Amino acid sequence: MTAFGAPSASTGTSTTTGSSSTGTGTFTIGGAVTGLDLGKSVTLQNNSGDNLTVSAKGLFTFVTPLNNNSTYNVSVLIQPTGQTCTVLNSSGSINGSNVVSVYVVCQ
Repeated sequence: MTAFGAPSASTGTSTTTGSSSTGTGTFTIGGAVTGLDLGKSVTLQNNSGDNLTVSAKGLFTFVTPLNNNSTYNVSVLIQPTGQTCTVLNSSGSINGSNVVSVYVVCQ
């Protein structure tokens, strides 16, 4: 898998001590879409309600931030016509920073 740039901007703060991390505020869920054909779009969903339509390959970030220690679960709500997209690193818990490791691979 190719390395991707990471979406930035956080509305929270975090402090790391040793191997543990504590954070306050809210953090975003995002990552990258690859393989999406020109002119097509894929609609992603986080936690069964925060829908995001992505119309190009590249970085994405869900609009609704989540509190630290919240869980996220990204899925494909609407597949692009003629393609199938799979979500990698689709779920987890926020641990004091923005999540930038959700990858959507379309074929």
